[in-house]
Amino acid sequence: EHYRVTLSHQRMSEDLHRTRDNNARSVDSFDVDTWGVEAVLESGTGIGHLTYGASYYLDTVDSASRKVSADGRSSNAIQGPVGDDSLYHLASAFLQDEIPLNERMDLTLGGRYTFAAADVGRFENPETGGADSLTEDWHDLSGSARLMFKADEAGRLRFFTGASQSFRAPNLSDVSRLDSARSNEIETAAPGLDPEKFLRGEAGVRWEGAAASLGLAYFYTDIHDMI
Repeated sequence: EHYRVTLSHQRMSEDLHRTRDNNARSVDSFDVDTWGVEAVLESGTGIGHLTYGASYYLDTVDSASRKVSADGRSSNAIQGPVGDDSLYHLASAFLQDEIPLNERMDLTLGGRYTFAAADVGRFENPETGGADSLTEDWHDLSGSARLMFKADEAGRLRFFTGASQSFRAPNLSDVSRLDSARSNEIETAAPGLDPEKFLRGEAGVRWEGAAASLGLAYFYTDIHDMI
């Protein structure tokens, strides 16, 4: 009954110039192009109102670092702030069903499949100090359920509760970063990371009047394998 298709392109570029007290200089840079396509569709069916779709995003990354010593000698590092000549894929498909159980109660069920992959062409191996490459991928199936109850016929006072799962795959910065983290600290590449997983519960009440609204909610999130 309704659909939306989105094509997108975003470009981000950064150059960081540092000059130290002894006139040593460095230039760290990266360029990221993100290409994306997303489709979201809605259908009214005998089993509820369905919202479903899929998306795919591709990041292409170039990264560099050039250092000039105080006596004028220059050198190019293996990578810049993140791995050079890298690709990052993020694809997902989802389905949500809004089901009216009766005149005052609605149940919403949803699920999402996510696939992510990092292909780092060149990064500095933190163990050997030499150039290396890596390819890693992650996938996940997450679900959610939400129940809403209308306490009055007009639906102004509503109670709700629900539980949901979520997922975050390691990104290029997590697996291939080489840059300042804090004073006198350098964050290095960390291949082999597990994805982050979250389980959240919520409960609350909401009232909507003609000129004002009021809501009170409680959320609790259980986190596993936080990076």
